[in-house]
Amino acid sequence: MSKTRRVARRTLARAGTLARRSVRSRTPTTSRVARFETRSHQGRSYKLFVPSGANASRRLPLVVMLHGCGQDPDLFARDTRMNELAEVESFLVVYPEQSAAHNGRKCWNWFDPAHQTRAAGEPAEIVAIVDAVSTEFLLDPKRIYAASLSAGAAMAVVLGATYPDRFAAIGVCAGLPYQAADDCFGGLTLMQRIGDRLTAGEWYGPWQDYWLAYVMCWAASPSVPPSPRLSPLADPKTLGARVADAMGEHHRIVPMILFQGTGDVTVKPANGETLIAQWAQIGNLAHERLGAAADEVTMTTEQGAVPNGRSYTLRTYKDPRGKVLISAYEVEGMAHSWSGGAPAGSAGDAASPLTDPLGPDATRLIWAFFQDHAMPGKRRQAVRARSSNVTSTRRRKRMVRPAREPPTAARLPE
Repeated sequence: MSKTRRVARRTLARAGTLARRSVRSRTPTTSRVARFETRSHQGRSYKLFVPSGANASRRLPLVVMLHGCGQDPDLFARDTRMNELAEVESFLVVYPEQSAAHNGRKCWNWFDPAHQTRAAGEPAEIVAIVDAVSTEFLLDPKRIYAASLSAGAAMAVVLGATYPDRFAAIGVCAGLPYQAADDCFGGLTLMQRIGDRLTAGEWYGPWQDYWLAYVMCWAASPSVPPSPRLSPLADPKTLGARVADAMGEHHRIVPMILFQGTGDVTVKPANGETLIAQWAQIGNLAHERLGAAADEVTMTTEQGAVPNGRSYTLRTYKDPRGKVLISAYEVEGMAHSWSGGAPAGSAGDAASPLTDPLGPDATRLIWAFFQDHAMPGKRRQAVRARSSNVTSTRRRKRMVRPAREPPTAARLPE
């Protein structure tokens, strides 16, 4: 064999080896062990749960979990047991952490106007974490969700209002309406519904809570004493319009599942009712902005009970097209808690555990709700009148166009 031939054969063999290595390097690797890792992005710490079945070729849903005051990602993951469900159902879970440097009680600043708008403050930081996760894992952009408790729940509502194009649906446990407060004192008095209680004739309890809220906010910011005013709560339509304004060009109906205990003394149950009324307005306002009739949102009610646990009322709100907009669980006797959570829950900065194992399993119910609510496509987000002679884009048949008739005046519906 000539020297030229031998060199050519060695070159071809080497090329074949490199090609095989290249194919192996592009083959997606599957994680055989679930991981719960501490990470950081742009100065914000978070923890990420990666199920054992995650690989580079499969798009995975992502659930953003926002803890309550005084909690951290580890406590919230343990209390909710969301990671255990994520391992079974194969989805990613990210837990952004609120530090004492951003809020002395480690609460999300849902009440601060600096953190109530798109592309600013904590909402933007949370979305940036989602983007950071997406650079490493193949996310399903239609299945990104947020679920939360207390102050975290209020922030999830902010995310639903400011990033409706990023979060397909939200889960809220003991949450609060969007832009119903504009400072620390307003947030605490809203949580306690002090104005409503004074109007109803209560005296000692509301004033005690009033001064406690004032002292807490002053201690949090000694250089800027809070204003002692009690701002009246806006009506549901005004609150709904604030959500619509925040959504802007991304306006759409963001489905929500909500849990509220009737025994909650931290976030009064009336806040759940206000949030439901605000969110129900989105359905009407969405239709108004898209030029369709503003039909009323319909509601159905069911009674249920957890075996050897608490009873509850489930209210389901549907938009005019029959799509579920809100599922609201009112849990009888439940305090400020994650419903159906771990038996020995953490207390955060509260006096009692932030879980109630006797309530309906919020973790599983939230995930089931999320599975039914992927982000709609662009065509489905708008309510359009469909013409009966629209031709399918899949099968284009040649059509003979009729002669064009002179335009006539549009007739308004009677």
